Amino acid sequence: MATTYATRFAAGKCGRCAAKPPVPGLTTCQDCRDKAATPTVRARVRRAQTTFRRKLRADVMELYGGICACCGESRFAFLTIDHIDGGGTKHRQNFTSNQAFYRWLLDERRDGFQVLCYNCNCAKGAFGECPHEFAKRLAEFIDATPQERYQLCVA
Repeated sequence: MATTYATRFAAGKCGRCAAKPPVPGLTTCQDCRDKAATPTVRARVRRAQTTFRRKLRADVMELYGGICACCGESRFAFLTIDHIDGGGTKHRQNFTSNQAFYRWLLDERRDGFQVLCYNCNCAKGAFGECPHEFAKRLAEFIDATPQERYQLCVA
């Protein structure tokens, strides 16, 4: 039976090579750690992490509609998750990273979130509404009869 990483480590040896004792508090020896830290390995790990993060984000965007709820923007690079009722800054403090937040959103479809493009999301945060929403209200006002305009103003 082959010796596993855990049994090597339990025996006081490096979990990878089993030739030397591990660095105190870690599971591998310094030689194995140095080999794992080569630029080629780091680049491969970075590519894998980037691919994982992009897929996770894409899955979240797809689950919540995949297009900006305000202006219809659908280019993935521009899309963000919006807290419909505000409070996003405070809510994000509950998570250690965007990945943790996205995993939480993927656990189940949650109410109170929508996809917005970055411009609409920033405008909503800074001004309370997106310029597209203002334009829709203005067009509605212009097309309304005088009685409807009065109702829009007092509402």
